[in-house]
Amino acid sequence: MALRSALGLFGMVMLLVGIGFLTAAGWIALRLVATPLDAALIVGGCFAGFGVLVLLIARIARPRRPVVAPPAMTAQSAQVQAFATIAAAFVQGIGAGLAARRR
Repeated sequence: MALRSALGLFGMVMLLVGIGFLTAAGWIALRLVATPLDAALIVGGCFAGFGVLVLLIARIARPRRPVVAPPAMTAQSAQVQAFATIAAAFVQGIGAGLAARRR
């Protein structure tokens, strides 16, 4: 698991470095055909547009798992629940009796 996380982190760092170099190359190419202000507007607009696109994709509703109601209690499960309650009370009483005897 740690190796997988480390490789994922390394991949993300490499992706960010690549995006940085692509941005620099795009800036240089735009400076050849436009003013620095126009180049900055184009690069900033591309990043803003991509960010909005990612946010919209993230907002798309994922299919939610339907809420499943717990199974209805049958007569047999009610009897088992009642027995468990009585057994727990019995064990608690035994414990209290032993504790009282030790005093």
